Amino acid sequence: MANALRTLDLNLLPILTALLANPSTTRVAAELGLTQSAVSHALSRLRGHFGDALFVRGKQGLEPTAFARSLMPLTQDLIRSMDALVAHDPKFNPATSVRHFVIGMPELVSTPFIPQLIPILQKAAPNITLHFKAISPALAQSVVEDGAVDLYIGHGSMRGSNIKRQTLYDDVFVCVSRSGRKLTKDGYLDAKHLKLSLQGDQVGLIDGALDQLGLKRKHSMTLPFYLLGFDVLNMSDMIMTVPQSFAHYVTKKLFSQARMYIRPFPFAIEPLRVGQIWHVRSHNDAGHSWLRQTIKKIADKV
Repeated sequence: MANALRTLDLNLLPILTALLANPSTTRVAAELGLTQSAVSHALSRLRGHFGDALFVRGKQGLEPTAFARSLMPLTQDLIRSMDALVAHDPKFNPATSVRHFVIGMPELVSTPFIPQLIPILQKAAPNITLHFKAISPALAQSVVEDGAVDLYIGHGSMRGSNIKRQTLYDDVFVCVSRSGRKLTKDGYLDAKHLKLSLQGDQVGLIDGALDQLGLKRKHSMTLPFYLLGFDVLNMSDMIMTVPQSFAHYVTKKLFSQARMYIRPFPFAIEPLRVGQIWHVRSHNDAGHSWLRQTIKKIADKV
C-alpha cells in the first residue's frame, strides 16, 4: 500500500474516474478544464502505473478494457473518500452528537458533578453517553496517559508535557457524625474514626496531613464504599472526615432523615484542590472541549 501511494499520483484519479464515466479525452478535458494533451498525458501515466491499456479504440471511440471496468467502483469509492476527507468538519454539536465519553473520578468528588450533569445532557446533549469509572488519584495519570479515560476529575499532582490540568475548586474537609457536640483537637484524635479508602489500606490525605503534624488518629473501620459510611455513622459513634461538598450533598439529599452533624475539621490542613485533567491529544477536540466547559460551569457553583 505504501509503495502504491508513492508511485501513483492521486491527481490522476479524477481524470481516470472521468474517463471511465465518459471515455473521450476531448470531453473529459472540457469537463475538467484541462487541455486534451494534458488528459492524454495523464492517461499515458495511468497505463504505465497499472500495466494495462485501460482504454482502446473501438467503433464508438475509446472503450475501457476489462481491467479498467474493474477499477470503476474502486475509483468511485476512493474519490468519495477523498472528498469526505477534504470536506471533514471537526465542529461539534451536542444536540446531535452521539459521542461517548469515559470520565474517571474518586467517589468523594463525584457528587457535585454527576447529578448536575444529568439534566444538562437530557436537554442539551440527549444522545451523548457518559461512562464513569471510580479511579483513585494514585492511578489518575496512568489512566489519562493510556487513554482509559477521556477526562479525570479529582485531586493529585500529575507531571508531564502531555498532561493538561484546570483547577475547578478547593474543598475543605469536615467531620460528620451523629453527635453534635463541639469537636476539639484532642477529641478528634481520641475518637474512633471511619476511614474511607478505595483500596482499603491506602494512606489517605487526612492521615498524611496528620502525620506531618506528628499526630495519628484511631481507625475503627475502613470502608471502600463511601455512601455506606453514612449508614455506619448512623449506627455508631465514629467520625468520618470527608470533603465538605460531599458531606453536604449526602446529608441533604440522600440521608436527610438521618440525624447527622457536620463540624469543622479541627486542624489546619490544605484544602482538597479538585481539578479536571486530560491528555494533550484531546485538548483541541471540539467535543472534549464542550465536556470540559460543561464540567467547569458545574464546578463554579460548588
